[in-house]
Amino acid sequence: MRYSSYKTGILEIDIQHANIAFMLTELAKEGSEKEVSERKFEIIRNALAHHFDFEEKWGQANNRNFDSDHRDSHKELLEKLNELYNQYTNNKLNMCEISLTTKMELLKHVQNHDMRLNA
Repeated sequence: MRYSSYKTGILEIDIQHANIAFMLTELAKEGSEKEVSERKFEIIRNALAHHFDFEEKWGQANNRNFDSDHRDSHKELLEKLNELYNQYTNNKLNMCEISLTTKMELLKHVQNHDMRLNA
């Protein structure tokens, strides 16, 4: 997934998207010890939570239409991430699958919600 896929035209948000996409790529790399992969996952989860908080505050500070649908999408994406991790702990998914699924969900979120912030 190319970083440009996550561009909104809002520099601060685009940088965060690129960093999260990079972290997800790192998560997908094989050969990491289980503890390392789990730590990477925790860093990604925290980065997403921080990003969503930043995005919501940015939207308010810049008088952008930040509807409840967008906020709900943030909550749903974090819940999805937790669900994926539960599947990982039950040996139903690996970190590569979590990475790819999260990238796709993030891309859908950017296209359906974040792009409107720069409209």
